[in-house]
Amino acid sequence: MALAAPAIAACGSHSSCVPAALQLSGTTVSAGGTTVLSSPASSCRLHGVTGATYVVTLQTLGRSAPALVARVRPAPDGSFSVTVRVPTTASPGQAVLSVAGSAFDASCQAHSGKCAGYAVGLSIAP
Repeated sequence: MALAAPAIAACGSHSSCVPAALQLSGTTVSAGGTTVLSSPASSCRLHGVTGATYVVTLQTLGRSAPALVARVRPAPDGSFSVTVRVPTTASPGQAVLSVAGSAFDASCQAHSGKCAGYAVGLSIAP
């Protein structure tokens, strides 16, 4: 199974200004290990970033319940960086770090949550 590429997708007719793609310092991490999740500044003026808190969740694609792994406040330009620790209980295999609280959320909520969000794939090593 191939790793998912950083996903930035939204639906509806909201502003075309969206956060920059997510980046990982390492795409293969052992359970209990860390990686840095970040996003550079957006190329446009994001709305709703001031005072926002992004919530980062690790999804192990059905092997276990999603786990809250970080919270981070983005800068006014949308950039952020946070160290994410993979839970020691995470099973090996493909996983996704998803970010909630970004400019994508309002559009997804307006369309009954039926659209992609802000995520990046990684592999949890045995």
